[in-house]
Amino acid sequence: MKHKRIFAAAMTVIVASSLFAGCGSNSGGAASSSNNDSSNNISSNTESNIESSTESSIEEGTSENTQLTADTPITVSGGQITGVTSEDGETLIYKGVPYAAAPVGDLRWKAPQPVEEWDGIRACDEFSKICLQSTTAYGDFQKEFYDDPYPEMSEDCLYLNVWTPAKSSDEKLPVMVYIHGGGNGSGWSYEKEFDGEAIADNGCILVTINYRLGIFGFLASKELAEEADGCSGNYGLMDQLAALQWIQDNIAAFGGDPDNVTMFGQSAGAMDMTLLALSEKTEGLVDRAIFQSGGFLSNSFDAVSQEDAQLLGEQMISDLGKTSIDDLRAMSDRELYDASVEAGGTYYGLCVDGYVIDKTAKELFDEGNLLDISYMIGSNSDEFGGMFASGVTLLGDKLIELGREPAYCYEFAHFMPGVDDPESTCYGAFHTAECWYIFKTLDRCWRQPLLSDIDYELSDMMCDYWTNFAKTGDPNGETVPEWPAYTSDNKNIQILDITEE
Repeated sequence: MKHKRIFAAAMTVIVASSLFAGCGSNSGGAASSSNNDSSNNISSNTESNIESSTESSIEEGTSENTQLTADTPITVSGGQITGVTSEDGETLIYKGVPYAAAPVGDLRWKAPQPVEEWDGIRACDEFSKICLQSTTAYGDFQKEFYDDPYPEMSEDCLYLNVWTPAKSSDEKLPVMVYIHGGGNGSGWSYEKEFDGEAIADNGCILVTINYRLGIFGFLASKELAEEADGCSGNYGLMDQLAALQWIQDNIAAFGGDPDNVTMFGQSAGAMDMTLLALSEKTEGLVDRAIFQSGGFLSNSFDAVSQEDAQLLGEQMISDLGKTSIDDLRAMSDRELYDASVEAGGTYYGLCVDGYVIDKTAKELFDEGNLLDISYMIGSNSDEFGGMFASGVTLLGDKLIELGREPAYCYEFAHFMPGVDDPESTCYGAFHTAECWYIFKTLDRCWRQPLLSDIDYELSDMMCDYWTNFAKTGDPNGETVPEWPAYTSDNKNIQILDITEE
């Protein structure tokens, strides 16, 4: 069988300047240059909470050169941990590592707090609970990605997972941090399409994170703002920042390089990353970013004002028959979640929280307040009428305007077999389909009996592209077709597909 690689197809898309709208406050976002100083030098209660969320009386990260095995304790924020070994013996896996204190009780709807120290050695051999979420609301995606039964749920969900191929702590391997999608209301860090062994086989460390979702992660209210110097909402984004800070403080113990960190995410993960890329709080925490179907869209640019977000929170308090945030904090996580679902309102979403961003994302973007790092961004051919494609060229053109390092842009165009209905959200090159290929987890997909050698060849190619980019900021390498950057002379959108000739 002959295969034909299709790539480097140039596309030009005109993006209407009136696409985005919103209003914000009067201060800025990300600085125009990047460095690896992870302190932000901003004083507020929220700031100190997040910066201290990885502090401990125990020295963070194993500083001396340590030979790594699953049974060798390593020191991280909070104490010592051990892991497990992959079946092939090549990767060490640390599951359910806490990166912040459990956000329960009085810590509900507060910035992430420092990890509570533990005695002895913590065996990180099981994945953690996931944030509360619906188990039925996602249509065709239920079959595609979500487990049946779901993992156990709790608002005590601030844990991450590490896959490392390092044999010693001094290897300084590139680090990739994955932020899952799910509309900021669903998903978790170890869905069946995610796995770190292929990325580790390519010489990178993978970290996947849980963060607070739905009403637990994105509720705002007047009372919450009064508690935190006028800031409320976007606690899930604060969790993501805390995880990135944890990586700065601890990843060297796993053989990683804190000065070579790539954040990547899909759908809502990419939308959240848009705000992180526009926030000064992310400076020094990441060196590269990959946005998969969700970067620089109106969904994130149109984050509502703090005032409007607070009104949603006040409406929820009223709809649940309560009078205060303290009343809601007195409810169990399950009781609160179920009551909010029964009330039927949409009470949460991205907002101008006053901490992660204090202007609308559109204002920050228009002003050029964009982290000066390496960027890769793309969308899929058959997802929701192409709604994610506009963000690809928007970012590519902005980097040209700013005179920055050009982006690498793509369109994932491979038709996955198994669904014949074009109206299905899981038809063709559908939303999130690329994850099966990037993580090389096709054997876990229900479509596996229908796949061909082409699918596995494409998966090899895409995993190589992603890890090459994490290593150098350039997806190109000896094992993959040439991928030209998106420049003023060649606005290339790389078509990711392999077809039969």
